[in-house]
Amino acid sequence: MKTIIISLSSLLVGLALGWYLGYVQPNAKANREAMKQFATMDADDTMAAAVAYRTFIFYDAGETQKAMQALAWPIGAYYRYNKKQPLTEERSNFLAKIEQLASTNQVVATEIHREP
Repeated sequence: MKTIIISLSSLLVGLALGWYLGYVQPNAKANREAMKQFATMDADDTMAAAVAYRTFIFYDAGETQKAMQALAWPIGAYYRYNKKQPLTEERSNFLAKIEQLASTNQVVATEIHREP
């Protein structure tokens, strides 16, 4: 009888430990990583909205040059950062489009060649 109680107790402790280490811990880690991703996406959305808001303010005030500069800033930041990263086909194509725009737009050309 004593052996059966010890065996059942060991089995229950093993099941509980396996459930905790195999299910609870990985789920908690996945949730933390998902929350970090959502925070990054929220920051990106906030920055995009701030740039768009500022551009609309300049545009409504008739200051189209300042509106273009407000739009050129994220283009330049993207270009300068991604030019140093390993190129994928998609990134390479988009950087080429930015360079093509810079060849006809002085505001963008100035921004992509600006020192960080």
